[in-house]
Amino acid sequence: MSERLYKSNVYIKECDSVVTAVPKPDQIVLDSTLFFPEGGGQPADSGTINGIPIVHVFEQNGEVIHQLALPVDGSNDKAPLLLPGSPVHCVLDWERRFDHMQRHCGEHILSGIFFRVLGGVNRGFHMGDDYMTIDIDVPSITPETAARIELEANQVIWSDAPVTTRCFSSREEAVGLPLRKEMELEKDITVVSVGSEQEPADCVACCGTHPSSAGQVGIVKILKIENHKGMIRVYFEAGKRAYLDYARKHDISVNLMDKYSADIRTLPGRLLTQEEKNSVIRQEYHKFRELLMDREADLLSEEIAAPDGDDAMDSRIVAREYDCFTSEDLQILAKKISARGAQLFILISTAERTLVLCTGNAAPKGKFDCGKLVRELAVPIGGKGGGNASMARVAFPSFDEIDRFINAVVDLS
Repeated sequence: MSERLYKSNVYIKECDSVVTAVPKPDQIVLDSTLFFPEGGGQPADSGTINGIPIVHVFEQNGEVIHQLALPVDGSNDKAPLLLPGSPVHCVLDWERRFDHMQRHCGEHILSGIFFRVLGGVNRGFHMGDDYMTIDIDVPSITPETAARIELEANQVIWSDAPVTTRCFSSREEAVGLPLRKEMELEKDITVVSVGSEQEPADCVACCGTHPSSAGQVGIVKILKIENHKGMIRVYFEAGKRAYLDYARKHDISVNLMDKYSADIRTLPGRLLTQEEKNSVIRQEYHKFRELLMDREADLLSEEIAAPDGDDAMDSRIVAREYDCFTSEDLQILAKKISARGAQLFILISTAERTLVLCTGNAAPKGKFDCGKLVRELAVPIGGKGGGNASMARVAFPSFDEIDRFINAVVDLS
């Protein structure tokens, strides 16, 4: 088995090693490795071996497998031939490693404080690209308690509490430690403690990598908490990523404060006032849009009405272009004019190059099926949309396709 150098010293950034096996052309095993394989919710380390980038590091049958970006069986002239016994030089992607160390240790501290304050055990951990999550087995939590837990976790960090890692060959050797979670392994157990061993902020079996002191984590920040399968799911960040998250949100806050001539204390009130104004404006907009659509429906009715009162004009296909109406506006209009006569209305939003089709209630049943027209005549020439027999919507890439579609509909009638 490979000697796992990160277990004894997570700060080793380079080492010389020897290939012991080549399971596949792009995979090698080393007699000693500084690369952590994916596991325990923590992603794998990265770096290079003899200059070849590492794609992934994983564990298989107790062995650490290094998957490389190039095959090393001699089939690629850009990669050296590596055989069992070949010496190699390994270089760790330290920025990635330290990021994982900060985040994983931050998770330990936060989980430990949840356990201390609520007795809630971490039942799930995920380290994603945008945030981390832990699932704590308590049914709910108040915002005040969450804020208290976050503060206590950061106080552990600011105290620069020591982080110790101890390895035990069997479960019996680890009995008596103040673990917050029952051990699942029977042998080769690694226990990580934050703080004093008598009263640690956290103590749990873990195979991941962690800094030597809590202060290197920097900060832990809870982003949100939600209910999840009878537990609470805590979204959070730690270390440099927590700082970058703060920096982004600070920039957003500054821009909003400048826009609304406010400071951080008065900004929420200014935003609420603006939202109330926007709500009034939206209500008035909807009211005027409704009146406008009613007026437009009346105008269409007047245009298609037969001068002598007979129903001859009801068989017409009526097409109208609108420069200032959206397709959503035209769908509202279509509902209003469907009872006004004509067999088929084609309403065109020129700004969106989108057509809304609807049939009049007076149209003979089955004369025009709007959805079918879109499927059979519009889609084959690049239109995208759909609908039912009485109403459909379709968008075209250009006005040429719109003209072709309308001509095809007219020819069909």
